Amino acid sequence: MRSRSRLLYVAASAALWLLHASCGCTAQDDQTMVDAGGGGGGSGSAGQSGTTTTTSTTSTTSSSTSTSTGGQGGSPPEGPWLPVAGLEPCDGRLFDLTQAAWPARAWTACGPGCQASDALTIAGQTEALHVGSAGRSAGAEVYLRTYTGGASGYQVLERLSDGAVLLVLRTTYGGECVSFAGKEDAGFVVDTAWFPGNGVRDYAARYDVATGTLVGGFAYDTSDNHPSWFSWDDGWGTVDGGGVIRLTAEPGALALTTVYASGSWQGPAKARRDLVLWVDWGLVPSPIRSWTKASGQRVLVEGPWDVAGLGLDDATIAWVGVHGPMTAIGSYETAELYWSPYAVDPAAIAVTQGPDLTSTLSGPVPLGVAGEYVAMSNGGDPGHNVGPALIVVHMPTQRLWRIEARPGTFLTLAAVSTQELVAMETDKSLHYSLFQRYLRFDLSALDTLAQGWGP
Repeated sequence: MRSRSRLLYVAASAALWLLHASCGCTAQDDQTMVDAGGGGGGSGSAGQSGTTTTTSTTSTTSSSTSTSTGGQGGSPPEGPWLPVAGLEPCDGRLFDLTQAAWPARAWTACGPGCQASDALTIAGQTEALHVGSAGRSAGAEVYLRTYTGGASGYQVLERLSDGAVLLVLRTTYGGECVSFAGKEDAGFVVDTAWFPGNGVRDYAARYDVATGTLVGGFAYDTSDNHPSWFSWDDGWGTVDGGGVIRLTAEPGALALTTVYASGSWQGPAKARRDLVLWVDWGLVPSPIRSWTKASGQRVLVEGPWDVAGLGLDDATIAWVGVHGPMTAIGSYETAELYWSPYAVDPAAIAVTQGPDLTSTLSGPVPLGVAGEYVAMSNGGDPGHNVGPALIVVHMPTQRLWRIEARPGTFLTLAAVSTQELVAMETDKSLHYSLFQRYLRFDLSALDTLAQGWGP
């Protein structure tokens, strides 16, 4: 294998350009991210500088009946708000859901098998950010953590099956305080990056679904402005822009341990059960690396492809293999889907090659797995006049459906469960780092959804 580190900055810039070009977004600046990023660039050690324990402020049920959407609803409840130790620079506060209810999200029909909800649910918020929002599935359940900015920054975790709001974190918004925890497996992680002028301090904590509590509360000094967080039942971790994987090596541990450092970029990590996976995009072809407590770090899967998308659930590992001399900048000559039964031993990996995806993809490919389904989203391939869409594959039959974006919009996959998939929808006139609506698609209606939106 040969190193790809020399292409890192070119790849990052080109991938963003391809995403921008394929979605038809405007060229306006996302001032929030510009302001926040401008404060970084320090040379912190990324070591843990302090830990606290956050009091439980969550509820597993919701009695709220509010139907406010689009920021047109009532103002957020006045309290009770509890201060969060470690987040004082950003005035971090948790809403005590054991004492009062938070406004619930409302959904309206958008066609057969489709429901829509505005991303903004309370007054005073002006934008919802891809970069700080994430979904997570568990069997038939989907969880969404939505980051909005305006009067304040809010990270709200909700369960879709019953509309329960499980956690609300409020911070100051913009300038020195912003969240980046929006990668594909960060649904249960809340995060705030504080830019004190020279360097970055990241606060992060993990929501534990089983206990309904926020585990820990940690402050790290880091030179990386865009950590990619992930979590699983027994732990959590981060991939930073310097190619370093850190995670809790013991169940219940507070400190993050470095388990891999490459000096080049790693793709977002996925974690389920006792397995953590990530793509070593710093090598050509790019292998899928893994970590377990028993075996440590090693290559789990490798082949004659680069990996543009990676997904994992309790039973299946899936990925998109891409080929060509320009894969490092998100341009693919050919592409196909692969999967294997869940395995922690490389010898137990049994690869199935799925449908061909050539001439449909460009740039990174958000990907999720649930039961018999693999779902992914993409901005399309402008060179082949293919627009943005969600792509769903039924693994036993290898049948493929495309759910095209509604006219004038593009889609990003948030999560897929055994019953539905959820995407973030953005008007093409809006900056690609923001989104406006959530869309829910019923997997039992795929044949109808694949017929398109009509004239």
